[in-house]
Amino acid sequence: MKQNNGDLDNFIAGIFDGLQSANSMAKIHPMFNAKGLEEISPNRSFVENDIQVVEIMAKKLPQDTDEKISYKIAIETVNI
Repeated sequence: MKQNNGDLDNFIAGIFDGLQSANSMAKIHPMFNAKGLEEISPNRSFVENDIQVVEIMAKKLPQDTDEKISYKIAIETVNI
């Protein structure tokens, strides 16, 4: 595994940041106004507060040197 791929906890922190909408003072790139990108808009919030997250499963997998760094997330609603 390459040593410069980043820490798993930093990737997880970035996911938590992405679950909430961007700060209202942030400048949003115009590309997010394009039709079809509404679901990934920085103005969209998936959770009001990350305190609502009840479970995290994360795994850092080995990568080939020419492989692009990526990750997948799944969001599920849990009725408590």
